[in-house]
Amino acid sequence: MKHCVLLMLLLGAFNSFGQDLENDRLALVALFNATGGPLWFSQQHSGPKYGDEYGAWIVPGNPGDNPCGWYGITCTGGRVTDIRLTNNKLRGVIPAEIGNLSALKTLELAAMRALSSSDPALTGALPLTFANLSNLESLDLQDNAFEKANFNVIFTLTRLKHLSFSAFWPVPATIGNLSDLEDLTIRGATTSESVFGDSDIGSIPAEIGNLTKLRNLLITNTRFSGPIPDQIGNLINLQDLSISHVNEAGPIPATIRNLINLRVLALAENGHTGTIPASFNALTKIRWMVFVSNRLSGTIPRLPGIKSLSVSVSGNNYDFDAFEPDVRPFANYSSQRRLPIVKSQGKLSVNAGGTIVNNTYKWYHNGAVVETKTGDNTLTLAEPDGYYQVEVTNSQAPGLTLFSDTYQNALPVNLITFTAQPRPDRNSLTWITTSETNNKGFEIERSADARTFTTIGFVDGNGDANESKTYHYSDSHPFDITYYRLKQLDYDGKFEHSKIIMVKQEGSTISIYPNPAQNQLTVSGLRDRKHVFIYNQKGAIVSEQVTDVKGNLDTGGLPNGIYNVRIDNQTKKLLIQK
Repeated sequence: MKHCVLLMLLLGAFNSFGQDLENDRLALVALFNATGGPLWFSQQHSGPKYGDEYGAWIVPGNPGDNPCGWYGITCTGGRVTDIRLTNNKLRGVIPAEIGNLSALKTLELAAMRALSSSDPALTGALPLTFANLSNLESLDLQDNAFEKANFNVIFTLTRLKHLSFSAFWPVPATIGNLSDLEDLTIRGATTSESVFGDSDIGSIPAEIGNLTKLRNLLITNTRFSGPIPDQIGNLINLQDLSISHVNEAGPIPATIRNLINLRVLALAENGHTGTIPASFNALTKIRWMVFVSNRLSGTIPRLPGIKSLSVSVSGNNYDFDAFEPDVRPFANYSSQRRLPIVKSQGKLSVNAGGTIVNNTYKWYHNGAVVETKTGDNTLTLAEPDGYYQVEVTNSQAPGLTLFSDTYQNALPVNLITFTAQPRPDRNSLTWITTSETNNKGFEIERSADARTFTTIGFVDGNGDANESKTYHYSDSHPFDITYYRLKQLDYDGKFEHSKIIMVKQEGSTISIYPNPAQNQLTVSGLRDRKHVFIYNQKGAIVSEQVTDVKGNLDTGGLPNGIYNVRIDNQTKKLLIQK
């Protein structure tokens, strides 16, 4: 009798065990059917490169089929515990049956690349049954286009250690409940990608400061705006902090000095103002700081307590005061913003900082060099009319040339407006004068870099006029970013230039190939050389290059993996596979 009871107990346990796995299989079949399974990038793969052999998904299959070992599926103890289908071109919606996978620990459903109208991605609302995934430890939903409804259900999964998602809606305070998180990535669509969700999702929530177990925090999202919360300084276990593309982020939080375990600090393209806090000298483990493309100014602390430090500060408002003492810590400090020219008592001058005897000033009048001086920042206006520019170099900071704004004196023609508007197949230029004297006409000059100009057309003037005149010109061969100026000609041969204006073609696109790439990548759709940044999945810059004349880049030094390639304001996903 005892043997019969034991046998019945064992059979009951076996049936329960098998039934749980069958429920898991049915949930996977529902996922396959709801997300375009037949069109997935892959349903099976094998080979030592992937570590294990994976079998094909058997759908619809039969009761009792074992899903363990299907492509991207891992089981433990007879239950499905891992689903890894990142970059597999899933499209459609996540079905409610996902909630039946109660033993699931890892769910990776990131889309193939950043969102655009032609890219496959998951859409719709997350099912409320997501809340049943109480054992989930790792969740990756990046680059999908989920609706706002129910999305906050992911912040109820309090066992999560690794979380990645794209935010198109305000991130709620409940994110602070995920107290076990060790890695957090919050991405969003860039300006070149499809419009979805709210254009401004507000500030980064202060409750992120509750996630004190975080080791890696990556936020790159143009839809966030406002200051980075001071509570970021509570994350004392952080090793990698990367925040980029946040609008008007204000001063760099001084509380970052509390993050004594930081190795990488990247705050790029956030519009940061003010200075880099000198108290960052407390970050003795830091090895790389990136502050590119902000509005930082003043002096830069040398942080003598930090060894082997590399700092990138290009694209800010620094002058030679910041670099003359010692440029060795700076991996990149070029391309600072332009300096204003001041006129006083018949002279032009510019303040480039640094010790003036170390500075050399090259002055231009109407595009031609008129004087080069060392130790003297002024230019006497021998010819008062026209436009002036100056380039400044410093003998102690050879990696930087500072450029000035264009200073324009009065023209014989009173030009009150000069504008350009992009059209689908051209740029349309318009300018208005209120008076003209001896005006033969206007040459229209075009440039790709605001320095070297080419004449592309001519519009007749009105000789002498004391009333408003409006002129138009269409440029049918613009660059992606085009600079224009007018050269106003008198009948006696004299001429003067207008201010320089800039216009960007709407909808200009680029592409990269091959993808996957190995040792070389080509960028197509460029009209001139471009500065290119390549970021790893943590948001750190791993390569910074300028394309050659054919648009080629060297990728030979990059290990296998997924990267983001940024050219101007466009971002492309890249797979390196050797």
